[in-house]
Amino acid sequence: MPENVIDQALEQVADRTPIDWDALESAVNSVDERRWLDCVKVLQDIARFHFSTDDVIDPLAPGSDTTGPGPAAGADTTDRAAWWGRYRLDQKVGEGAFGCVYRAWDPELEREVAVKVLHKRVSEARLKEGLLREGRALARVRHPNVVSVLSVESHEDQIALCMEFVHGETLADGLSRGPLSAREAALVCQDVCRALAAVHLAGFVHRDVKARNVMREKAGRIVLMDFGAGQHASQLDGIGRNRVVGTPLYMAPEILAGEPASATSDVYSAGVLLYHLVTSEYPVEGQTLDEIRAAHMQGRRRLLSERRPELPVTFLQVVDKALAADPGRRYGSAALFLEALVAVADEVKVEPRSKSSTLLRILSTVVAVLIAAVTVGFILSLEVNHAFGRSEFIAESPLDWLIWGLRSWIGTVITLLVIGLGASALLVVRQLTMSVSTRARELEATLVRSVKNAARRVRLNDPTIGVSIAVLLAAVSLIGGFWYFSPFLGALMSDFATAPPGALELLSPANRPYHELYRKTFTGIMMFSALVWYVTWRLARTRRDAMGAAICVGAGAVFLLSVIYLSLPFRVTYNNTYDMATWQDADCYVTGRRGDDILLFCPELQPSRNRTIQQGAPGFALVGRRENIFTRFRPAGPPP
Repeated sequence: MPENVIDQALEQVADRTPIDWDALESAVNSVDERRWLDCVKVLQDIARFHFSTDDVIDPLAPGSDTTGPGPAAGADTTDRAAWWGRYRLDQKVGEGAFGCVYRAWDPELEREVAVKVLHKRVSEARLKEGLLREGRALARVRHPNVVSVLSVESHEDQIALCMEFVHGETLADGLSRGPLSAREAALVCQDVCRALAAVHLAGFVHRDVKARNVMREKAGRIVLMDFGAGQHASQLDGIGRNRVVGTPLYMAPEILAGEPASATSDVYSAGVLLYHLVTSEYPVEGQTLDEIRAAHMQGRRRLLSERRPELPVTFLQVVDKALAADPGRRYGSAALFLEALVAVADEVKVEPRSKSSTLLRILSTVVAVLIAAVTVGFILSLEVNHAFGRSEFIAESPLDWLIWGLRSWIGTVITLLVIGLGASALLVVRQLTMSVSTRARELEATLVRSVKNAARRVRLNDPTIGVSIAVLLAAVSLIGGFWYFSPFLGALMSDFATAPPGALELLSPANRPYHELYRKTFTGIMMFSALVWYVTWRLARTRRDAMGAAICVGAGAVFLLSVIYLSLPFRVTYNNTYDMATWQDADCYVTGRRGDDILLFCPELQPSRNRTIQQGAPGFALVGRRENIFTRFRPAGPPP
């Protein structure tokens, strides 16, 4: 059932959230819907009367009495009405059928917390001890994807849950911008399954997994909220165990049939959440609880493949298994559901694009490559012209920069092609081996399981942690390359006309093996950082959070620096042959011309080695051959 205006109004009445009746009335499509909406208005009035008879008074409401000790002596007494016990209640952030949630301040720990003050009708003295006992047990659940319950406290005749305050938005709020991609939904539900596994391990069942109970923190963390709240509410209401507690659209069929909740019913709810995230719809629909129950009994479930047929078959199969009507055919635990989601995550591709979009992507990629080449060529030209002191003697255009940038990448492209061909050959050999050898398949499966288990033990299976470590390794390798080749980089950045001969020896063609080592090292760093940047970019696209974007920017910076430093020595060490000449009995090289002025670089002269002479000056003659400009700086010993 799509979440129509009647469903929305009923949910807001149940949660006691403010209702914009004008907006709902403008969205009705029929006379029947308008009549139902009028009925919901009457229901809200009844609910208001019921809640007003025994609810806790809102401490933040004007004229409320102080519910706690208030500020210390001498403090501003205008805040006295905003205290509950030791907590200062700053803002009401939510209200439901069983309590109000406040953003509060704990002055003892000096931290922001969320305080859920339960209504009086669910906090009678005879039931208070049970909630305290269960709340204390839940406080022991410590998992990054589960909201931290700090304590369960009582004050006078009221009781409250004290939790961490999560800054972000619910998945339901995020869906207002449209369904998620299949990959992003799978990643979100992986974290939900991790949270459920921790809750189940503690001996509890959530009972109400839904988009409104899952928050995406501003930093990207997925947090499961209100776990166990449905169970607490059913106990506190004094209703029997067969009471239907939760959100019907997310409920497993056995729950609607009166069976108790279990870990597999939570798995079903997580499957509905995954279905909902990629469609904004629900697999089983109905206008009322009885209609939803009947739809389950008659097997009227809308398959995900009917709504999103373009999704990978493996992804569809995972969702279908999680939504199996028979609990025995579902994933037996949240951990097994998580493993299935991890296994298909890499197979979930971005939705197909139109031909125009594909053409635009290709064009954008070409433009980006050209801009990068021009940028690299400009940096190379700037560096070499500054080092030779010939900036005024050389006039290079953006076309020259493009050519130099592309030429500096030729060696790297050839290396990548060779590595790609080698990797392709290895993949062919592996495929042939797997097809003919059962032993090889078993060995590979064992190895893969071992790697996955090892990664899970150190939490490398968490995408954010994994890519963060990868970015750190790429940055460390880049810094290590800087440190090892710092003398060479120092020589490249020096002023060749005044640098000591010992520094220029590192640029001599006699040190070609050293130059090759530099190129191979930074080629490896560039390839690794490119892979890391691609992975972080994909993660940032799927998760759409600040943390992923920050990691992507960091990886991109490492990749860009590796490309620049890989290309930096190109014009100095691989394209540095110049016309030889003699001038006043000194062997020189022509490094630039400006009209009738000629710039010479004479290695045998005392610094400065640059000389500017006129065309046809006495003692000047071209030799008629070209030579590496650093040939005369041959080192006496082996390269460093």
